[in-house]
Amino acid sequence: MAKECFCGCGRKVPFGRKRIANGLGHRLTEDIAHFQGAVDRTPDPEHDDDLRRLITTGIPLRDKLAGLIHGTFDRDDYPREDGQRWLEDAQEHRKRLAQEAIDGDYAGWNAHKQSYLVRAGVAAQAKIVDVSDTGMTLNDDPRVEVTLRVDPPDGAAPFELKRKLIVSRVNVPRPGEHVTVFYDPKDPNDFTFRNADVTDGDKPAPAESAPTLDPVDQIAKLADLRDKGALSDDEFAQAKQRLLAGL
Repeated sequence: MAKECFCGCGRKVPFGRKRIANGLGHRLTEDIAHFQGAVDRTPDPEHDDDLRRLITTGIPLRDKLAGLIHGTFDRDDYPREDGQRWLEDAQEHRKRLAQEAIDGDYAGWNAHKQSYLVRAGVAAQAKIVDVSDTGMTLNDDPRVEVTLRVDPPDGAAPFELKRKLIVSRVNVPRPGEHVTVFYDPKDPNDFTFRNADVTDGDKPAPAESAPTLDPVDQIAKLADLRDKGALSDDEFAQAKQRLLAGL
């Protein structure tokens, strides 16, 4: 089955070398949008220069791939080694950004997709309408079906999204709560949100926060939960790292 050209021209790309070029074009197009969104939405002085370089060098490669499909560029002239190096470099940054999505505790199971949605998706305010348990878990985190009422940022009519997601077992979303969602404009049901950002928007924040435990005591409590089997080794390591980072 032929797929549409990655450039959005609507042309159907058949099997063969053009199909390979089209697949690479989709990869570059998504990566460029991902990296641009990372620079704009989640600035990181340590890595932003590398991302800008990848954006700058990736656009000509993407355009050449479109030329291969459209017949305006000879495939023998495509810089394959440059393209391969670009993909390898981009892969390292995709992995890094995906790890940041994991550390950020975004709902879902595909960290690469979550990272892309957070950086390149549409950000909108939403209210949780319904949450139902599917009876499935992953690493003790429940898989639930979440229905949200979304207010698009462009002022369009609100709409509902529904999706089954892995969420934090210590912060399961509830109907009536509010959250910022990040969704794919081509498929809005492909969305994510940060579990920790779910709030009851109808109630003011308490005047005083609960007292903060000493990080050493918190780590000891986490170790006890791990020893009792309530936390996995990975969950314990991630929670300990967050506590140590806050010292």
